[in-house]
Amino acid sequence: MYRCMFRKKICIVTACVVALVFSVSGFLTGCGKKPTPSDVTLTYWCNIALTAANIMSSYTDTQWNKVLYEKTGVKVEYLHPVIGQEKEQFNVMVASGDLTDMLESAFVNYSGGVVKAYEDGVVIDIKDLQKKYAPNLTKLYEAYPDILTELVDEEGRIFQVPQIKGNDFLRTFQGLAVRKDWLKKLNMFEPETIEDWYNMLTAFKKELKVKVPLLVNLNDLRVPGLMSAYGILPAYFVEDGKVKYGPTDPRFKDYMREMAKWYREGLIYADFALKKDAKLNDDMIMSGEAGAAIAMAGPNLSRYRSLMQKKDPEFDFSAVQYPSLVKGEAPKFLQQNDIVHKQGCVAITTKCKYPELALKYLDYAFSKEGHMLMNFGIEGVSYEYVNGEPIYTDLIANNPDGIPRASIGYEYFRNFGNGPFVLDSRPTKQDVLQAKDHEVWLKFVKEANEAKSKVHGILTAEETAATASKQLEVNTYGDEMFIKFVMGRVNVDEEFDNYIAIMEQMGINDIIAVKQAAYDRFVKRYPNVNNPKSYSIDDYYLK
Repeated sequence: MYRCMFRKKICIVTACVVALVFSVSGFLTGCGKKPTPSDVTLTYWCNIALTAANIMSSYTDTQWNKVLYEKTGVKVEYLHPVIGQEKEQFNVMVASGDLTDMLESAFVNYSGGVVKAYEDGVVIDIKDLQKKYAPNLTKLYEAYPDILTELVDEEGRIFQVPQIKGNDFLRTFQGLAVRKDWLKKLNMFEPETIEDWYNMLTAFKKELKVKVPLLVNLNDLRVPGLMSAYGILPAYFVEDGKVKYGPTDPRFKDYMREMAKWYREGLIYADFALKKDAKLNDDMIMSGEAGAAIAMAGPNLSRYRSLMQKKDPEFDFSAVQYPSLVKGEAPKFLQQNDIVHKQGCVAITTKCKYPELALKYLDYAFSKEGHMLMNFGIEGVSYEYVNGEPIYTDLIANNPDGIPRASIGYEYFRNFGNGPFVLDSRPTKQDVLQAKDHEVWLKFVKEANEAKSKVHGILTAEETAATASKQLEVNTYGDEMFIKFVMGRVNVDEEFDNYIAIMEQMGINDIIAVKQAAYDRFVKRYPNVNNPKSYSIDDYYLK
């Protein structure tokens, strides 16, 4: 709705900086020597953020992509799947063989992951190429070798250029949120335990007549949040050195029993099993139909507050701590990305005729100048220095046309979403309320880090082949039974043992054994991996 007016203003605002950018475009950081063919345009597949889609149809004509072209001489066209059809359209593209030159966030759901994609002839190994054509990234690896433990497979190959989240503040950006203004109205404290949550949701429904006390979809019930209060995760995790699978753990039964009670009493969104409709969710939260949800800080909470500021000054939808079963106890799990954020990683495909140009384009983001572009945009337009600190201008922080910060930012930089660069924590901290959301969710980060729950290790092609079909069967059956347990179609107390037996017949214990072997190999190779150094990669760019 802002798009036409917005694009005109972009041209006016940035015209004054174009000449300056061109004047320095020859001073490239780590350019390859091979010139860019004038008729070459590389293609780049990635999901477009929902908040970005409000003001643009593609990242191709964004200001940050224009600067990347000016700095590197590499022209890139961004191609985006339809929102909600990302996985289906990616599968069609791979099956057809009509691949783009670069693929972002593409192998999180690829059967067998990026190693299998390499074995299938979809992507290339960039280990040797990056030494020549990605000098900035190479220097970063030398400064922080721990990063490579999450990128190198057991054969020593590297398939992706990473997105890096180098501190806890950035790695946890999602959690539970509630209408705190309603808590004040009810004279209730913020929930700390699962029992507190039950009492709060019940009060929303009975006393405030809220239509949907807890707005969640299927995936929301299977991420760290409510489930993690029971000491388990929705997939594989490590406990005391042993790999476990959350949905077959005895504690999963207790969680299903509680969720079935909430559903039965109308506390959970009745259509939770349907595919998530982000716009509908936004409307329900901002209209007052819903009282709590699992949400992200910037794209959700910060945006809601911005949009509702004038409509309802009392509106306060913000973060609450991760709950536990017993008051005062710390949950062991949070939503925590790895240092290497897989959803932001980029692979170069076998169809790319100029992989050195692709690396040259990607590498610029890891230079100091590129870091500022990816995180802050264009100096004098989207940010300026105040007392030595880069601060977003009112174009971003208080847009004169009322465009939310979470939308307008995508025109100038990529810090609000996925992408191959090092995320800087300073932009997030500039939004005081958003920073507070992060801090609330990070209350138990020390305990979560000490739990050492990450299942390290990359499966070999043989291990992937041995487990892929079993995992697919386990996932399909698990999805079906999760819904049936919550909806009460199957009584979890009566059928849980049979459910476990079927999971075992499908091979869940075989999969766990394979992951345990991979984990043990990894820990043997990197004995200090469970005791990582404490650092902030932000510091690398502040030196």
